[in-house]
Amino acid sequence: KTMEDTFAKVREYEVTRVQYDAFRMDVEQLQAFCDANPSNTAKQGKLEAALVAFEAQKDSFTVVRNELSIKLKFLDENKVSVIQKQLVLLHNATVGFFSGDV
Repeated sequence: KTMEDTFAKVREYEVTRVQYDAFRMDVEQLQAFCDANPSNTAKQGKLEAALVAFEAQKDSFTVVRNELSIKLKFLDENKVSVIQKQLVLLHNATVGFFSGDV
């Protein structure tokens, strides 16, 4: 279940990242157009709306990125715990084999 959750979060991160990049490109293009044509008030309004949408998407992207980071950290800790348990079982089996208890 942990792996499935992590993969779902990775897919969500990828989608959010693409959306973030799209909003960022829109803002950059509108900013360049408004810098070249400062008298165009219609584009200024679109730029302001794009900036608001960009900030909202940036916040969403940051939240998803932080959640993914936490999930990957827990997954790594879980991996270490499982490996330690497996090493203890291997050690006990090896000791049992060479002592003749098996």
